[in-house]
Amino acid sequence: MEAGCNLALRYNVASVCILPYALARCAELLDGSTVNASTTIGFPHGGHTTAVKLAEARQALKDGGQELDAVINIGKARSEDWQYVQDELAALADTTHAGGAKIKVIFENAYLDDAAKIRLCEICAEIGADWVKTSTGYAPSGASMADLELMRKHSPAACRSRLPEAFGISTRFWPCERSGSAAQAPRAPRPCSKIAASASVSSQSHNPSQPRRRQDIDTRKGPAQ
Repeated sequence: MEAGCNLALRYNVASVCILPYALARCAELLDGSTVNASTTIGFPHGGHTTAVKLAEARQALKDGGQELDAVINIGKARSEDWQYVQDELAALADTTHAGGAKIKVIFENAYLDDAAKIRLCEICAEIGADWVKTSTGYAPSGASMADLELMRKHSPAACRSRLPEAFGISTRFWPCERSGSAAQAPRAPRPCSKIAASASVSSQSHNPSQPRRRQDIDTRKGPAQ
C-alpha cells in the first residue's frame, strides 16, 4: 500500500483508490500533496443496504477520504426500481458533499441495458454526482466504446468529455453537474477528467516528454504496476 502511494506521488496521479481499512493511512501518506485519497462504497456488487453504504461513507470521510466510489444497487437498477436507486444515491451524494468530498457513481455496465445506463446518467445529474463511472473491474467486461459514446451523449452538456486516448484502460469518468443549475455557454470538447488504471506506470510511460493525464491508481487488486 505504501509503495502504491509513493508511486502515485511520484507520477502525480489524480488519486489513489484503496480498500476502506487502509484509507486513513493512505490519506496520511498523501497529505499535503495534490493526490487525493479515495475508497469504495458498496463495493464491488452494490448490494449493501443504504444504511450500510451511508455508514461506509461517513467512516471514509472520517478517515480522510476525498473521493468516494459508490456502486449502485445493481439489482434495483435491473428491476427498474429507480426511486430506490435515486434515493440511495442522493443520500450518498449529500453525505459526501457535506463532508467536503466528491462522489463517483459506478454503474457496472456489463449487467445493464442501454435504457438503464441512460436513466442512471439522468439520475446522477439530478442528485449532483461529481462523476459517473462505467465499471468496477470485477464484472465480465469493463468499458466499451459503445458505452463511452452512450454515457457521453446522455450526460448533461457540462459532463461531456472527449473520448480518452487510452483505450486499453477499463474505466473512465465524466464530471457531472446538478441539473437545474445555471446554463453554461457551449464549449469545445475536453479530455476525460480521469482514467482509472491499475497499471499507471506503463500507461504513462508511452512518451515521457508529453504531459501526463491525471489518473487514479487502483490498489484494490494488488500492487500497482
